[in-house]
Amino acid sequence: MTYTLFAGCLLLVTAPLLVLFFLVVIRKAQLIVIAIGSAFFWLLSIQVSAIFWFIIPPLRNQFFFIVPCTVLIQEFFRWLYYALYTKTESSFTKSTGMNVSPLNPLECAVATGFGSATAYIAVMYVSVLWESLGPGTLFSAACPSLSVFIVSSLYGLCFVLQHLCFAIISFEGFRKISYPMTAFVVVTHLLASLFTVIGQVGGTSACSTGISLEFGLLLIIIAGTCYVLSKATTYSALPINQLRREE
Repeated sequence: MTYTLFAGCLLLVTAPLLVLFFLVVIRKAQLIVIAIGSAFFWLLSIQVSAIFWFIIPPLRNQFFFIVPCTVLIQEFFRWLYYALYTKTESSFTKSTGMNVSPLNPLECAVATGFGSATAYIAVMYVSVLWESLGPGTLFSAACPSLSVFIVSSLYGLCFVLQHLCFAIISFEGFRKISYPMTAFVVVTHLLASLFTVIGQVGGTSACSTGISLEFGLLLIIIAGTCYVLSKATTYSALPINQLRREE
């Protein structure tokens, strides 16, 4: 049963990443580099957050202070990576004499989200999932009817999809200097992170409440992403066949 649980939880979280990797990221070496760079910047943001957590001992258990700080640091590093990406893109087009970048902006945004989502899973989820191979399973007081590993997988799936959507919306927002788009990413990211704290401060029904809120917020984020894609000049000007695998 433990191996079945391990395989099921692993596929639940990594299935979207595997699909994106084989259909989008692996197509071009540049996209792989972008994904690796995004993962590196996300890891840097977590390192900076960990430093703040370590140097302020009285606030280590104050989730409603640590979580907003961590979200703001992550969003700052997201903007920093975008700034580095655009500078590199501009330098490349000037050096080659090309008027536009050969890379599809939507593919680059997806690769960025793929990188940060992969780093998130590697840091936040793998250690928890590995314990599912042990004898038996684990339950928490906040969720006595579901295994801790299943709960972690559901949260992990939400955050994987959210990272992808955040990258698409933020890239368009940064490119157009749209404060509403940037604010949407920051606010929804903050809410998504705070929803994970419900299990720490709530009662026996906190787990189901947190998961329900997380998936409800995910639907709002996906709807926002679809709206941005429908209105985005950065993405809509590109022919759709550029998103398909080259023969």
